[in-house]
Amino acid sequence: MPQTDKALKALFDKYGKRRISIVMDNRNERKQVKNVLRDDGFSDISEFDDCKEAWEKLKLSTTSLLVFPVDHQDGLDFLKQLIESTRFKHTPLLLFTNKPKEHPKHYTNADALIYWAETPINGYKVEQALIEILKKGAVEKNRVLDESKALEHYNKGIDAFENGDFEEAKEELRQTLKESPDFFEAYLKMAETLFELEDYDAALRVLQKADQLQPDHPRALMIKAMVACETMEKEKALRVMDLCVSRRKNDLMFIIEMGNLALNKGWIDEAIGYFEMAHNIDPQLIHVYNRIGIAQSRAGRFDKALEMYSRALEMDDSDAGVHFNIGMTFYRKGEVTKAVESFKKAHTLDPKMKEPIEWLAKLEKGA
Repeated sequence: MPQTDKALKALFDKYGKRRISIVMDNRNERKQVKNVLRDDGFSDISEFDDCKEAWEKLKLSTTSLLVFPVDHQDGLDFLKQLIESTRFKHTPLLLFTNKPKEHPKHYTNADALIYWAETPINGYKVEQALIEILKKGAVEKNRVLDESKALEHYNKGIDAFENGDFEEAKEELRQTLKESPDFFEAYLKMAETLFELEDYDAALRVLQKADQLQPDHPRALMIKAMVACETMEKEKALRVMDLCVSRRKNDLMFIIEMGNLALNKGWIDEAIGYFEMAHNIDPQLIHVYNRIGIAQSRAGRFDKALEMYSRALEMDDSDAGVHFNIGMTFYRKGEVTKAVESFKKAHTLDPKMKEPIEWLAKLEKGA
């Protein structure tokens, strides 16, 4: 047996009893992945048809590796749940994406062990990524809900927050911090909860504690900027936002999120300024062209918006989100036929995307 094969066999033998969880609705892909893993000696394999089922089951069970796609919103929402729960900090996540240049940059600051692979999903890619993960020794079971009172309260707080019950979330997070005063993520979630309750002064006090534990954390800075936008006049709020960006001046996704915050406030030109700042860091990021296009479209500068979308499609003409936004721009221009064409294109590229379906139905009903 060649030395490399012996080394791999020893590696697989060492970790062969660890549980691997596969979350995929495509049963053929799942079967292919499972067969390769079994051939390598991994017999403890959990399978889930969808992310909701996996989330519920993994609250009370353990896994040493999670494999799932993030091509659609369900996968991205599941990833957010895993990161926010803190129970999977040391459990590797093998994620398949159709945007290998985009998605990894979105999660540069995520407190999680994320390994990326490009779709289409197959057993060989899983095996190669698994080898990389095992060689690093980065395999640790997730924690389950009943392992600590603090973690139990925290996850209940997360669930309450997601359900819009902010008073319940506040109480569960208060209990979390009572049990574990240095639980950094609980301070962040408490600040978000207080923001939703419009208790802005309390949110800032909580953020001060978070900053003592982890200075200049991107999420803490973002909440601080959000509070400024709600409590200050525009110019003062923008100064706070600029200060936050100066603390993360090379953080591409943080700057884009700051642009999104400005865009949500209707501060179009300031939003474009942040997006262009991000573009200067990475001119090849489709997401930036898309965001500039959205901002220009909202300002009524439709031709400039279409120019930005065209530049995005030059890099990837299969991005359903960009085609949908082109449709929205044509709709705002009053060019309904072109809007319908773009919505249909978006739907063809991503049948699970809800917005094109909703708009096609709306326009058909209107017609």
